[in-house]
Amino acid sequence: MLEEIARGYKLGYHKAAKMVQIGLWAKMYAVMSLDDATIRRAKLEPFPNVQKALDAAVACIKASGIHEPTIVLMPQGSLTIPVLIDTILNSETNNLREGAIR
Repeated sequence: MLEEIARGYKLGYHKAAKMVQIGLWAKMYAVMSLDDATIRRAKLEPFPNVQKALDAAVACIKASGIHEPTIVLMPQGSLTIPVLIDTILNSETNNLREGAIR
């Protein structure tokens, strides 16, 4: 098995595949040093800087009818697991009500 991994395994393909899958139904913007053609093949919209990407995202959201969009920038996106504070608080409150303190 280790020999097979050494011959053909490339770290990161699973992330690229997932991003392409998401790119089929969602708009994703990218600011990176890769050439634009490569970025587009990954179903990402290339931008020269974060401000231009953010402006385009806000315009797109507003065009869909949402007048005050909420945006999350995740500089370490692939290393980040977002958690909604309300969800945590509600979960902890429910656990306390049920006597399930962890």
